[in-house]
Amino acid sequence: MNIVLHYLVALLMLGTCWLVPISAAQAQLGPLPTRWTKAALAEPVPWSSYPRPQLRRAQWLCLNGSWQYQGGSTVAAARNPTAIATFPANPAQIRVPYCPESVLSGIMRKQETNMWYRRGFTLPAAWQGQQIILHFEAVDYQATVFVNGQRAGSHSGGYDAFCFDITSLLKPGENSLVVAAYDANDGRTPSGKNGLRGDYTFSSGIWQTVWLEPVPKDHIQALRVLPDLAGKRVRLEVMASAGTQVTARVLEGKKVVAQAVGTAGTAFYLPLAHPRAWSPDSPFLYDVQLTLHSPTGKGTDEVQSYFGLRDVALGKVNGVVRPLLNGQFVMQLGLLDQGYWPDGVLTAPTETALKSDL
Repeated sequence: MNIVLHYLVALLMLGTCWLVPISAAQAQLGPLPTRWTKAALAEPVPWSSYPRPQLRRAQWLCLNGSWQYQGGSTVAAARNPTAIATFPANPAQIRVPYCPESVLSGIMRKQETNMWYRRGFTLPAAWQGQQIILHFEAVDYQATVFVNGQRAGSHSGGYDAFCFDITSLLKPGENSLVVAAYDANDGRTPSGKNGLRGDYTFSSGIWQTVWLEPVPKDHIQALRVLPDLAGKRVRLEVMASAGTQVTARVLEGKKVVAQAVGTAGTAFYLPLAHPRAWSPDSPFLYDVQLTLHSPTGKGTDEVQSYFGLRDVALGKVNGVVRPLLNGQFVMQLGLLDQGYWPDGVLTAPTETALKSDL
């Protein structure tokens, strides 16, 4: 048998293997659930845990859950609008913070491009007299926010958090919040595999937690923590009103092991007499308490944070440059984790699911 005939016979035999009756090999038609899908769908306020663990305050209000929604090419343009769109009498309901493309959102629509969200909220009575900050952990891609019909601001970028001070736009009783989100998903904006050339479900609109926070006029805006294991200390830089003083305490469990007073905007150090290093085998974390003081010395704001005391550097091991953790080479097995979920797309269905992934 010559070589040509051999290949023809092989192809014919292979072809017969492809002729499988449809009843014998049905493709899955429905969305793929995870073992957390049912729990996520039953949660009235999804992802209700505090969303910013490295700068925590005691008071906050989660705005996740059911929002009114409309989207698609036939609704008002959502790209940097100057006024809110008119919602129908009975708008669809979407579950924030799951994107419209996901099963967990409750609508599972693709390529909406123009997305409009609306809900009401009432501030707790205890927040009276404070500044109210509205936080978005992520909206893909361009977001414009309205409070009580007035424009609070806009933001571009689908993967970073942003916030607005909405104090001047609020009124007593119930307030209205409208978010316009525009995402062309055309591959022209930073989108990773979430674009035309990707093999993954598109992800648009609100896909991370939305929340409110009361703060005093002078408050801690941001915090930078730099561990210094070799120096047995930690470096802190607190961003707040210029000239305000900050008292910082480092705790090991409930015991205060370091304390110092610094000035906002200027870095200062807290020495650690008996430092405990962080490592994968011993992942110990120090807690941090920060109190901001007014010029009279009265405490105006307090936040909680944490850090792990560790050192990362490059060094030679047997003549080869290696990454060193606390001066020691630790073998790393780097795995590619796509971070996509069959039910939530880019948003993990629950916090338990995300911990399992990690």
